[in-house]
This record gives sequence, structure tokens and C-alpha cells, in this order.
Amino acid sequence: MVTSLTENYEFQRVYKKGSSYPGRYAVVYCRNNHHSDSLRLGITATKKIGKACKRNRARRLIYENMRLFFPKMKKGYDIVVVARASIVGVNFFTLGNELKKLLHKAGAFYDE
Repeated sequence: MVTSLTENYEFQRVYKKGSSYPGRYAVVYCRNNHHSDSLRLGITATKKIGKACKRNRARRLIYENMRLFFPKMKKGYDIVVVARASIVGVNFFTLGNELKKLLHKAGAFYDE
């Protein structure tokens, strides 16, 4: 089951106690949440990216890529994806490849 991180303290906990994996278009923060049956996801896009239209597009691209990865991901993690300014104009598949590499580094995928 996939749920969303919604509260500020949940994001802060992942930032402070989790591990970060930086990429060109996004930074992935990952933390074990000690709940074996849930995977929680949070996505942030700051004003450095641009106005609301660009930030919303960045969030949609990230979420759609993550949605495709959900069946292959381990449960019991809190994941926060922070979009970088370079995400504007990036191809869907390019972003997907980067997120996949970062999530592999984080150990969030089942061994294939």
C-alpha cells in the first residue's frame, strides 16, 4: 500500500534521519519507517523551479514515474523526492531512468 507523506514533521524526519541520494534532476531521501506494510512517498518542488505550472508539472512527472516503480519497491520505507531546477523541460523517460538509479542506490527495490 502506498500512502503520502503529508505533515511537515514527517518530511523533516526523513531529511534528518534518512539517507540522501543526489541526482541531476532530483534528490531522493530514503528512510526505513519500521512499518512493514506501507510505502510512503512525498514530493516537493520549490520556487527555484519556476511558477506553479512548472512546479506542478515536475511533481506530476515524478509521481507518474514513481507510480510505475511501486510494484517493484520494498515496503517499509519513507521516500521524499525533491525536484531540482534542472527538471524543467526534462524528458519523462530520462527522469525515470535517473529515479530508478537513485532508488537502486537507496536499496528501495527488490533484488532482481
